[in-house]
Amino acid sequence: MQITRKTRKNRISLSILLPAVIISILGILTLYFTDPAYIIGSDSLSNIVIKQILFLFVGVFIFWTLSKFDFEYLKFRPLIILLYVATVLLLILTLFFGETVKGAQRWITIAGIQLQPSELAKLTVIIVTAFVLNLQTKFKEYVLIIASFLLTLPILVLVYLQPHGSMTLILMGIWAVTVFFSLPQQFRNFLMLLILALVSVGIWGAFVYSSAVFYILIAVGLVVFLYSFFSNNGWQIIASIFFVIAIVGGLISSYSWNSILLPYQKERVTSFLAPDSADPNSTFNVDQAKIAIGSGQIFGKGWGNSTQASREFLPEHQTDFIFASYAEQTGLVGGVILAALYTLLLSSIFVIPIKDSSNIYASTIVVAIGVKILIEVFINLGTNLGVTPATGIPLPLMSAGGSVTLVTFFSLGLIQSIMNRRSFIDN
Repeated sequence: MQITRKTRKNRISLSILLPAVIISILGILTLYFTDPAYIIGSDSLSNIVIKQILFLFVGVFIFWTLSKFDFEYLKFRPLIILLYVATVLLLILTLFFGETVKGAQRWITIAGIQLQPSELAKLTVIIVTAFVLNLQTKFKEYVLIIASFLLTLPILVLVYLQPHGSMTLILMGIWAVTVFFSLPQQFRNFLMLLILALVSVGIWGAFVYSSAVFYILIAVGLVVFLYSFFSNNGWQIIASIFFVIAIVGGLISSYSWNSILLPYQKERVTSFLAPDSADPNSTFNVDQAKIAIGSGQIFGKGWGNSTQASREFLPEHQTDFIFASYAEQTGLVGGVILAALYTLLLSSIFVIPIKDSSNIYASTIVVAIGVKILIEVFINLGTNLGVTPATGIPLPLMSAGGSVTLVTFFSLGLIQSIMNRRSFIDN
């Protein structure tokens, strides 16, 4: 007779917690040595540095607390509903009562604490989508895909209306990745993601730029759809669903480009696609980031010796462009060390479902959280280096901000909980 039991380990994985804490400390050091209080020789810490230190301690406490949390409670339907409703309500409140910064309403202050609900929305999309797709024994795959997308759609719309187009795309990508890893037949899932990306981007570009490149993307997406539709009878419904979602997504994004997006948001994209013809003002932030990174050379200028960030030549050096501020002071060596820390953190996350793939629900959440962090790191570093459009996505654990820091530690604590609650068979 086999008895299924749960391990009751309360371990802390240093390969996850230690890199996260070190990255956070490097972020705090970068904030401190580029802060006006340090530059004028003041002995006191500024509010932004004090808050970030506090966020680090609270984040570690959240990580430790969640490591003792029984992951199985995330299969409790009322808890999932509560998380989803709370996220949607926070996003609605942000639209009506949020603070407006540069024409966007993305933050809301509750009890003196400033929150960015769209950061929580990333985790909500992962958990809710994984929960819905975990019901495959009761419902057809295509029903669950549609249901998960319909649940994600209000979140996408509310975030887009802030407006925050880049965050909307990230949320859509997180949903797609979660669906990908929740379902069997990974090759089929890859084709579905390919249809979604090619057709939606192609339609958007065809309406906005009327370029032949985007028409080619639509044609390739159509070929992939037709191959998926006729190569396997079991794929027809799912392929059709993704094709329709891609068309709707492309039409909505092209309409939003002309009617909703603000001029500065359009400039970020156009300056990336056509940098030679872009207005110099639209590329100023990225240009200053490149100058800061290049001036750091191999070993950097040393802590407290930055010029771009300290003298306010580098905009948003505490959030979006904190990597450029860090690289100016620590150079290529510091950049390699930071990249190694993120690599250690992400590899420690992705190895978990490889070791234990028996629980699809848990494995999907772990992989989706890892992909979420990977996307955030890739986009932020790409923005600083000028290889991706400027999007306003902070660097997780390093950029100043309570929402992104606490949500990241919450996510890592959830992963630790999954690690500590692996099931095993005792013969």
